[in-house]
Amino acid sequence: MADEEKAKLRLEIGHVLFIDIVGYSKLLTDEQSEALQELNQIVRNAEAALEALAADRLTILPTGDGMALVFTGSVEEPVECALEISQALRAQPSLPVRMGIHSGPIHHVKDANGRDNIAGVGINIAQRVMDCGDAGHILVSKRVADDLAQQRRWQPYIHELGDVEVKHGVVVSLVNLYAETIGNPTPPTRLGKTRGSTAGSRVGTRKALSPLGRAIFIVAILLLVLAIVSVIFVPAIMRMLDHGRLAALPQPTATAPPSLADTIKSAVAKQITDELQGERSRKKNAAVQPAPTGSAIPEKSIAVLPFDNLSRDPDNAYFCEGVQDEILTRLAKISDLKVVSRTSTQHFKSSPDNLPQIAKQLGVMHILEGSVQKANDQVRVNVQLINALTDAHLWAD
Repeated sequence: MADEEKAKLRLEIGHVLFIDIVGYSKLLTDEQSEALQELNQIVRNAEAALEALAADRLTILPTGDGMALVFTGSVEEPVECALEISQALRAQPSLPVRMGIHSGPIHHVKDANGRDNIAGVGINIAQRVMDCGDAGHILVSKRVADDLAQQRRWQPYIHELGDVEVKHGVVVSLVNLYAETIGNPTPPTRLGKTRGSTAGSRVGTRKALSPLGRAIFIVAILLLVLAIVSVIFVPAIMRMLDHGRLAALPQPTATAPPSLADTIKSAVAKQITDELQGERSRKKNAAVQPAPTGSAIPEKSIAVLPFDNLSRDPDNAYFCEGVQDEILTRLAKISDLKVVSRTSTQHFKSSPDNLPQIAKQLGVMHILEGSVQKANDQVRVNVQLINALTDAHLWAD
């Protein structure tokens, strides 16, 4: 009989949203009951959950201090549900909830009472992903993030955290899902501790620089980002000049020695001036080109490709990813600039030959590529900003 049951075991892919209440065990009994009632009400009101239940694509499993929602439709269903729950929790600040999402194999079983239940690795990993988070976090596995990254609407939400070892030595790649009013942008506390104690981890690699070296590195990244932005936004500035709407910049009157901020501003101002002059010169000398038709690619858009590691130490590959992350983080804060997530650009990790085709796939006008060479406390970063439409180099350093 047991052999027959094993033969009937059928695996399917479940998209699991694991939820629990942070600090549940420290609550009084009546507080636990009230917290669970509030959470249940929020979940029951989520449209994504209601639609999946009505279509028989959702099974809800109580877990004592929360629940596991197992969707069998699209990978977007648990994500949509998590976003709705996160939004609703903004009105319940006293209810600390964390969530984890993973897609993996599940199978139907009978519990001790003979009732239908669901088990499988997909549920276990979803719980491990959730366990790494703090209150407010929506953490997803990289498998889920890679699926989401295929659609532009999800790319702004995806923020990679890297690999972490969880229970039983299992290593999972985590991604933090958040936006302005959704999720928790702060890196998980547990993740930081785990990385700090793991030899060769990304955090350990990035901290290999001395405090002075780190400060210089950050300033260099800021100058790099500002230079990139100045180049990308030059056409818009030129249009403002053509219409006479660009106000004259006031001249500084202070006589005190320039600060670091003033130095950065001066460097950016010079960069913009040089680009404006170059743009005017190109306009005078170049023939009028017909505007491309049917193009939906925004002019102010960029993809930062993975940087090549020119160091002999392969562990410095993590440092290269850190440089890419630093640039992406700062570019993403510019509201008018579309920035493609690192998850989407990982497919082009080797030195790309056909940049226009890559840009077309990613839906961007500009590509930033480069290399990093690190030796002890010395770091050399070479970058090139390319107009993917014309395959022309706009800027290099």
